[in-house]
Amino acid sequence: MAISTSIIAMLVVETINATTSMALMPVLPFYVLQMGANAFDIALQGTVFNLTQMIFAPVVGSMSDKIGRKRILVASALGSAVVNFMQAKATDLTQILVVRALGGVVSSGGPVYTAYLMEETNSEEELREVLVLQRLVVTIGAILGPFTTKVPSPVGASRRAELGQSEAVFFFIEV
Repeated sequence: MAISTSIIAMLVVETINATTSMALMPVLPFYVLQMGANAFDIALQGTVFNLTQMIFAPVVGSMSDKIGRKRILVASALGSAVVNFMQAKATDLTQILVVRALGGVVSSGGPVYTAYLMEETNSEEELREVLVLQRLVVTIGAILGPFTTKVPSPVGASRRAELGQSEAVFFFIEV
């Protein structure tokens, strides 16, 4: 099976998205704790992300029908990069909460990814193989994410000690 370059590019983006998302999850509670968060604030970080993602998925899907899937996919990838940068720069709980909500919006393109795959494949068998690949790369990204929080950063051990382990992932995103 020969996979088109556009599908390969999309799978790479999905791997990166899964990696950055799962790199954030283990450290986000500790990061917001340093900002004075309580248990409710920590739970709210995930809730607002998932809620905005759920609300905006149909909106983003309709937009992709009108303006094209590729435009939505590119906007989603760029939006994810901007949201990651904004999370690294957030200085208080309100900023983190707003950025998490924006993250939910830009991550609501999941159905668009699937629709794009359905349009770009030529047969049921090719679609099945590509969907298996999609699941595989997302799983690999989810496994790599937490691992990347332990990888040494280019700034050296003394700077990492200053930052603290919970901020290491935000430094990676920032660099």
